[in-house]
Amino acid sequence: MKKYAAAHIIYPEYAPDVWTRSRMPETNFTFRVEDDLKDRFVGAAQTNDLSASMLLREFMQNYVEKTEHDAWFRQEVEQGLVEAASPEVKLISHEDVVARVRASF
Repeated sequence: MKKYAAAHIIYPEYAPDVWTRSRMPETNFTFRVEDDLKDRFVGAAQTNDLSASMLLREFMQNYVEKTEHDAWFRQEVEQGLVEAASPEVKLISHEDVVARVRASF
């Protein structure tokens, strides 16, 4: 049976954001993690002169941005497929596009 650490609580304590130097709003985020993983993560963060909280906030921000970008990209692809399937769209072959580009030089 794995041993779990007590709930690991992140307290931002209005720490200034590293990039903007602005104060972050305070909120708590609690989750359970194995003792060994927590200890290794905190140690790795300290080795790089970073706080575990800062790294977790950065991971969360990157994950949200990636997810939002992925949703936007999928929407754009879907919209492009709908537009391409429209009978009103005039399709131009690759060869014609290349010829037009070369003619413009």
